[in-house]
Amino acid sequence: MTKIMLLNQTLHITLKIYKYVKVVLKHYQGALEDLNNIDVLQPITLKSCGDIKNMLKDYQQVLEDLDKAHVLKPNDAFILSSRGDAKKMLKDYEGALEDLDKANVLDPNNAFTLKIRGDVKMMLHDYQGALEDFDRAHVIKPNDAFILSSCGDAKKLLKDYEGALEDLDKANVLQPNNAFILKIRGHVKMMLHDYRGALEDLDKAHVLEPNHVFTLKTRGDAKRMLEDYQGALEDLDKAHVLEPNDAFILKIRGNVKKVLQDYQGALKDLNEAYVLKPNNAYILKFRGHVKMMLHDYRGALEDLDKAHVIRPYHVCTLKSRGDAKRMLEDYQGALEDLNKAHVLEPNDAFILKIRGDVKMMLHDYQGALEDLDKAHVLEPNHVFTLKTRGDAKRMLEDYQGALKDLDEAHFLEPNDAFILKVRGDVKMMLHDYQGALEDLHKAHVLKPNDAFILKICKDVKMLQQYQGALEDLNEAHVLEPNNAFTLNIRGDVKMMLHDYQGALEDLDKAHVLEPNNVFILNSRGTAKRMLQDYQGALEDLDKAHVLEPNDAFILKIRGNVKKVLQDYEGALKDLDKANVLEPNNAFILKIRGDVKMMLHDYQEALEDLDKAHVLEPNDAFILKIRGDVKMMLHDYQGALEDLNKAHVLEPNNVFILSSRGDAKRMLEDYEGALEDLDKAHVLKPNDAFILKIRKNVNKMLQKYQGALKDLDKVDVLEPYDAVTLNIQVGVDELKVSMNKIKSK
Repeated sequence: MTKIMLLNQTLHITLKIYKYVKVVLKHYQGALEDLNNIDVLQPITLKSCGDIKNMLKDYQQVLEDLDKAHVLKPNDAFILSSRGDAKKMLKDYEGALEDLDKANVLDPNNAFTLKIRGDVKMMLHDYQGALEDFDRAHVIKPNDAFILSSCGDAKKLLKDYEGALEDLDKANVLQPNNAFILKIRGHVKMMLHDYRGALEDLDKAHVLEPNHVFTLKTRGDAKRMLEDYQGALEDLDKAHVLEPNDAFILKIRGNVKKVLQDYQGALKDLNEAYVLKPNNAYILKFRGHVKMMLHDYRGALEDLDKAHVIRPYHVCTLKSRGDAKRMLEDYQGALEDLNKAHVLEPNDAFILKIRGDVKMMLHDYQGALEDLDKAHVLEPNHVFTLKTRGDAKRMLEDYQGALKDLDEAHFLEPNDAFILKVRGDVKMMLHDYQGALEDLHKAHVLKPNDAFILKICKDVKMLQQYQGALEDLNEAHVLEPNNAFTLNIRGDVKMMLHDYQGALEDLDKAHVLEPNNVFILNSRGTAKRMLQDYQGALEDLDKAHVLEPNDAFILKIRGNVKKVLQDYEGALKDLDKANVLEPNNAFILKIRGDVKMMLHDYQEALEDLDKAHVLEPNDAFILKIRGDVKMMLHDYQGALEDLNKAHVLEPNNVFILSSRGDAKRMLEDYEGALEDLDKAHVLKPNDAFILKIRKNVNKMLQKYQGALKDLDKVDVLEPYDAVTLNIQVGVDELKVSMNKIKSK
C-alpha cells in the first residue's frame, strides 16, 4: 500500500512538472489535459487548472475551478486573489473587491493582490483608493513595470500629470516596448501640452497595437493639436470604425472636419456625439462653432447657451456666444459675454476685434478703436481688424488714419466690398473724388444691390462736379469780390458740399449787394433752414415768394419750413401750389405726405407717398414716413416692410429704429422690437416716445423692472403729458406682477 501511495505521489509530481514545461512552451491545452488527469479535488490542482484556463481566457471556467478550490481552502489568500482577478475579468468588480479585501487581510504585503485590487478600484472609479494600493505594491516591488504603469494611470485620472509622467518614464525604462505604458504616457503628455512628445509615444504604441481604439483616437487628437488635420482625420476614421459610438471620437473628428471646412460632415459627427453625451460642454461648444459657419446663428446660440450653463467661465464658449449674439444683432448681450471673456483672456485678439465691432454697432467708436488697436498689436495683418479699425477712425473723422488701415486691408483682401465702399467714403471726405469713384465702382460690381454704395457713388459724382465748380468760383471771386452773382452761385455750391455756414456767409454778402434778388433770398432761406434757423428762413422765403409767387422751389422749401414750425395748414397750402406747378416732384410729394399725416389725413398721405416712392424707390425718408402712415392705418405688416427697407438704407437712423420697433410690437415680435428700441435709446437716450414704447414691450416680455425704469424716465421728461399720465395707471399693475414673480 505504501508503495502504491508513493507511486501516486511520484505520478502527481511528474505530471505537474510536465504541466509547467508545457506552460512555459505555451502548450496551454496540453497542460490543462495533464492537470485534469490529477486528482481534481486538491486545491492546488484546482488553482493550477484555473491558471491555465485564465491563460486560455476562459474566465468563467477559471471562476468555477477557483470556487471549488475556495470551498476546500476558504482562507487561502492565493486562491482568493486569483478568484478576485477572475471576477475582475468577468466585470464583477464588487465581487472581485470582496475577495481581494479578504486576500489582503490574510496576506497584506502581497504585491499581486494589491495590484489587482487597485485595478478593480480603478474600474469602480475609486482612483484615490486605487493609487493607495498601487503605492503599497510599488514599495514591495519597486521595479515592477506593470505596477509603475498602474500608478501612472491612477495619477493621470487624479490629474497629477507630473507625478504620472515620472512613474510612466520609469516603467518605460523597464518595459520600452509596452503598448499600454506608451499610450498612457502619450495621453499624459497631451494633458501637459507636450503634443510632439505625445505623438512620439503614440506612434510607438500604434506600431505595437495598430488597431487599438484608445491609441488611435488619442493620436488623432495629438495630430489635431499639431495642426496635422488630415493625419488626425485618418486616425479618427479608423478609431470610429472600431468604436462607432464613442462620443470622444465623434466630437474630435467633428472639430477636425470643421477646421477642414467640411461643415456638414462636422455637424453630422457632433449631432451623433450630442445624442451620446447631451450635457458635454465641449460637444455643444464645437457644434455651436459649426452652426456659426453654416450661418445658423440662432441654432449656434442655443448650443452655446447650454454649454455656458455647464461651464459658465469657459472663455471659448463666452467669446463664441458673444459672436453669435453679434450676428443676431443682440449687441448689448454680445458685449456682456465678450467683457467676461476679456477678463479671462485679456490678450485674445479674437475677443478684442469682435468686441470692437460690437462697440461700433453700439456707436461707441472710441471704445471700439481702443479694442481694435490692441487687437492690431497682437495680429497686425488681420483683415477684419484693419477694416473695422479703419471704419472706426472714419466715424471719429480721422480720415487719414482710416485710409491707412483700409489701404492695408485692401492689399490683403482686394475684393472685399466692405473695404472698398468704406474707403470710397473716406476718399470722398478727403476730396479725392476720382479715387472714391474707382473704389465705389469696384464695390458695386461685387455688391450691385448695396444701397449705401449706390448712394455714396451718387454723392461723389455730384460733389466732384461741385468741387470743380467751387475752384472756378473762388478764382472768379478773387477777381470780382463784390459780384453778387458769383457770391450767390458760390453759396449754392457750398450748400451742395454741405458747407452751410460758408454758404450763408456768401449769401449774406450777396444780399447786401442785391437785397431784392429772388434767387439770393431763396438760397439764403434754404441755407438758414439747413442751419435750423427756421424763423429766419421763413422771412427770406416770404420775401422771395412776394417777388416770385409761382416759383415751385420757393413754395416747396417754404412748405417744408412751415412744417417744421408746425404750421401744417400753411405748409399744405404751399405744397399744394408747388404740386400743381411740378406734379412729379418727389420732394414735394414726400413733404406733403408727411404734412397730411400730421393733419391725420392718412389715406391721402399714403397716396402722395406712394407716388413719391415710385419716383425715388431708395429714399429712406419716404419709406420711413410711409411706414408711419401704414401704422396709423393699422397695416402693420406693410409698415414693417417699408421700415425694413429704410433700415437697410440708414441703419443708424433713430427715427427708423423707433418706428420699426413699434411696428414689431404691434405684430407681437417683442424680442425684435426690444432690439430696435434699445438701439434707438442708445442714439437718443432722452426720447420720451422711445421710452414709452419700450416700456410696453418690456411689460409684454415680463421685464417689469425695465418697464418701471422707463416709466420713471418718461415721468421726468414729460411729467404732465396726457399719454404719460395715462400709462402711469399701469405702474401698480407692473408692481403687482413683479411681486407675483418674486413670490414664486
